[in-house]
Amino acid sequence: MKYHFIGLQKKKEILKEYQSYPEIGAKATRQLTVTKDQLASSVGSGTVDVFATPMVAALMEGAACDLAARYIEDIYTTVGSEICVQHLCPTAEGVTVTAEAELTKADGRF
Repeated sequence: MKYHFIGLQKKKEILKEYQSYPEIGAKATRQLTVTKDQLASSVGSGTVDVFATPMVAALMEGAACDLAARYIEDIYTTVGSEICVQHLCPTAEGVTVTAEAELTKADGRF
């Protein structure tokens, strides 16, 4: 996923005082237990009772937002501009899933 920071004037203005510039390798995770309302058959993305791909993407995006939030002030946010998902393991209701976001490169737009 690629994230861009909105409404930013100067890089240093958005960094929290106690934080430094984001480091390559920084990580954040989000975890949830799959519920009926998150199944493909419930969200309209399929007819099978497995964790829906749009919900996988939302979990991934949430982890990425959590990671970015460590480095920006609360008045700013991020917006996803690109996502590539490989959803390779069907997951049933009641199973716990985890998404991990990792900063793998910085392109200077932070």
